[in-house]
Amino acid sequence: MSVGLSVSVDMDEKFVQFLSKNVSLGKEVADVVKKHGAGMQQLAQSYAPVDTGFLKRHIRGK
Repeated sequence: MSVGLSVSVDMDEKFVQFLSKNVSLGKEVADVVKKHGAGMQQLAQSYAPVDTGFLKRHIRGK
């Protein structure tokens, strides 16, 4: 499974440099999401407002 991330920032140059230096965090973030994805999905579903249940049913992990 590959993870793609694209960020476009048109502001502070120092912030852009910081992001450029820390691009490797993408894999670390993806690993955390893989490890804790089911728990994150359950938590998000527990906070979803339930009128028809559509939103709650459509919160899914990838």
